[in-house]
Amino acid sequence: LSETQYISQELTKIRRFARANGIHVWIVAHPTKLMKNSSGQYDPPTMYDISGGAHWRNKADNGICVYRDFENNQTEIIIQKIRFKEIGKIGSVPLRYTYTGRYKDVG
Repeated sequence: LSETQYISQELTKIRRFARANGIHVWIVAHPTKLMKNSSGQYDPPTMYDISGGAHWRNKADNGICVYRDFENNQTEIIIQKIRFKEIGKIGSVPLRYTYTGRYKDVG
């Protein structure tokens, strides 16, 4: 199998297992190497940027990105996908690390 086919097959198994057992499964996946934009900054990765293909987004029920802007000492939690609308909605929240081991709402 190719990497893309393998990922698709395994994500299908995980999803089937979770639904059959009424549980949530969280998979932490890191993006491929990001490219800088025209202003020299890194844009937040999307679920399509995860190594192995678009199945990471297509098969997921929810997608969350944790993006850190080191220059501004800000972390952004970005909800990129919600399959079932009663669970939540797409959006983001900026947070600031307080060096006490906690994050604080910027807004």
